[in-house]
Amino acid sequence: MIPIRLHPYNFLSYGETPEPLDFTGIRLACLSGPNGHGKSALLDAITWALWGRARVNTADDLVRAGAREMQVDFEFALEGRRLRVVRKRMRGRTGQSDLQLMEWSEWSEPPGWRSLTEGGVQQTQAAIERLLRMDYDTFVNSAFILQNRADEFARKTPAERKRILGEILGLAVYEELESRARERFRQATSERDSLDREIARLEAEVAREPELQAEVERCRAEADAAQLAVQRGRAAREVCARAKAELDGKRTLRDEIARQLVTVEQECLQFQRQTERVRRQIEAGEALLAKEPDLRAQVAALDRVRTDLAEERRKLEALQRLTERRHQIEAAMMARRSELERQLATAQQVVRELAGRVRLIPTLATEEARLREAVTAVAAEEARLSELRDRAAALRETLAALAQRRRLLEQQRAEIHERWELLKRADARCPVCDGDLPSEKRLRLGREVRNQRDALDRELQQLGEEQTAHESDQRRVQGEVALIEAKLRGAEALRHRLAQAEQKLGDLRDAERDLPAAEERVRVLEAALAAGDYAPEERAQLRAIETQIAETAYDAGLVAALEQRERELAAAEAELHQLEATRKGLAAARERLAEIVAMLADRRARLPELRTRVAELDRDLTRLPAVEAELRRLDTELDRLEAAATAASQALSRAEAELDRCRQLRPVLKDRLAARDAAARCAAIHQELVRAFGKNGIQALIIENAVPEIQEEANAILARMTENEMRVALELTRQRRDQSLADTLDIRISDHHGERRYELFSGGEAFRINFALRIALSKLLARRAQAQLQTLVIDEGFGSQDSEGRQRLLDAIAAVQDDFQLILVITHLDELKEAFPVRIEVTKTEAGSRYATL
Repeated sequence: MIPIRLHPYNFLSYGETPEPLDFTGIRLACLSGPNGHGKSALLDAITWALWGRARVNTADDLVRAGAREMQVDFEFALEGRRLRVVRKRMRGRTGQSDLQLMEWSEWSEPPGWRSLTEGGVQQTQAAIERLLRMDYDTFVNSAFILQNRADEFARKTPAERKRILGEILGLAVYEELESRARERFRQATSERDSLDREIARLEAEVAREPELQAEVERCRAEADAAQLAVQRGRAAREVCARAKAELDGKRTLRDEIARQLVTVEQECLQFQRQTERVRRQIEAGEALLAKEPDLRAQVAALDRVRTDLAEERRKLEALQRLTERRHQIEAAMMARRSELERQLATAQQVVRELAGRVRLIPTLATEEARLREAVTAVAAEEARLSELRDRAAALRETLAALAQRRRLLEQQRAEIHERWELLKRADARCPVCDGDLPSEKRLRLGREVRNQRDALDRELQQLGEEQTAHESDQRRVQGEVALIEAKLRGAEALRHRLAQAEQKLGDLRDAERDLPAAEERVRVLEAALAAGDYAPEERAQLRAIETQIAETAYDAGLVAALEQRERELAAAEAELHQLEATRKGLAAARERLAEIVAMLADRRARLPELRTRVAELDRDLTRLPAVEAELRRLDTELDRLEAAATAASQALSRAEAELDRCRQLRPVLKDRLAARDAAARCAAIHQELVRAFGKNGIQALIIENAVPEIQEEANAILARMTENEMRVALELTRQRRDQSLADTLDIRISDHHGERRYELFSGGEAFRINFALRIALSKLLARRAQAQLQTLVIDEGFGSQDSEGRQRLLDAIAAVQDDFQLILVITHLDELKEAFPVRIEVTKTEAGSRYATL
């Protein structure tokens, strides 16, 4: 990563800086200026832009005091690519952030930045770290020596040093392989242990086969004995059941005879009641026969009353017919009068309507004249509209021709642009001879094509101006057309209203001519109603009907008396009919009485026999309770025996099934033993892989090979800075108290006084040690393909050195200069400024910090 431009905005002490800090062409430079003026802030801007991290804990602390948002725009080169990162932060309760990643594209049209930003801030940050192949901690612990953190690597614990070194050496892939091998070892071990438990269970089950065979034989003997006991119990129950069935039959017979006895006794009672009832009917019939002469006299009187009543009813029917006819004639006369009254009302309504319409003639004549004037004005507007539509058609044809010309020019420009794209390619060939195209000729052809494209652009612009003018004229004409059309939207309605007014005025003139005849019709109808001069035939018929009604001589009082007498004599007629029926039924009643008396004697004779038979059966049934109790006992015993037999059979089935399952487990046991051996072999293989991929395996070998390289590089730098007085040693093991060896990454430092601990060296000496280690780590990173680092930044450290030490540090920086594309040294010492070919001077003003390249 090589910085190209850095532009902070409201970042720490920097406000709205007008120009970015340009690193183009700088190989070795110093950032100089007083303490607190913003030198280290520039380095914080780089790390915050790339990783979102700096020396402070939160991003809001980086926002300049009094500002609400900040931004860092950082452009850098990486492996031949030109990249740009823009990170923003909005201060507030929610703290909104934004991150953009871009790459410069030379051959885009026009050339510019192409976005590489992914879905969100986290995804884009991951993309940046994939490009850089390192995180923030690895960067600051190797190539970025920050203020007050120059001893970052040396003061780390041995474990942290090994972790940082592992990241530099790319050992994460082996940690992943170790994790996968450990997981597979755990799975294989778990599978082996599970199979061990299953094998132990299967072996225990197979060993029980003789025991299960003996259990089957015992269960079979118990089942046979239980089945024999069931057969004996069933035979005893069958004997007792037959005895109970015989007694049940006698009980059924006894119940049937008892029911017959009850039935005979009930029949005797019924026959006794029927005998008494029939005797009473015979006595009533004989009494009724004695009244026959008197009933026949009353029936003869009833016939004479009915004859007189029929005559009177005939007169009533004639009177009703005459009355109905009179009502019909009266209704016809009333209908005729109503018709005349309706005609009169209609004639009067016609007169009123005609008179009312005649009164409207003056008003309608005035309206008709006004509408005629308006229609004349509309005709003039329609003539103007026709002229404007002709103008609009001409403009559309002109615009269509211009559009056709524009499409032709745009097609020509597209062909020229295609030639331009071909000429941009480095392997472009001559469009005429298809031969190789030298660079000079390609540039000349490119200029010619660009000139043709510019001429077409100018013609297209002129064509666009003509189109704009014609379109403006077209919009004006269309506006006038729309305005006149809006005015003429009611033209047809206006003409329609004029036609309606003319038609209505003609109708009113006709009404004025019809009014006298209608008034004469009203006078004629009123005279006819006043004189009663209507329905003469109906009046003559009504007088004849009135005469016939008077001649009928109908007597309503006589009819009432005859109806009363008819009701009084109707009972005698009914009694006479009953007497005839009684005479016929009396003989049958005497015969029925004789039959009933005979049946009653028969039923009384059967009663003693039925009572004797019931008593005999009751004596036999006294044995039934004892037999039923014995049968219940035998049923209970049989249920117990059958349950025992079922249980014995089930126990035999279970024993046989268990024996079969035990025999089937032998091939399963064989398969499980084979699977257990395979799982054990897999566990052993992956256990070896865990050790091989672990920190004490391949990783330790890689670190062991890298540590001498780091140590040699650091000592070479120390030798130049201290004239071979100081050396550093990196030890990977140390001896415990129990004489065993432990993994470590200790730093041992020696000088002309001997070996001492790192903490015992002075500040200047410690800085030289840290500087040598950091440079060594940085050069190791630069040689690693997965993490190329071409920039070295040194923030402070010179203040702790004397003049001779400072010179040696400068000599050491000069010695490693060719290993890096850019080295930045930050100092506030004025005497060191002239030692660097380029100086970036940082000053602080009221508007914020400023920088200038000198």
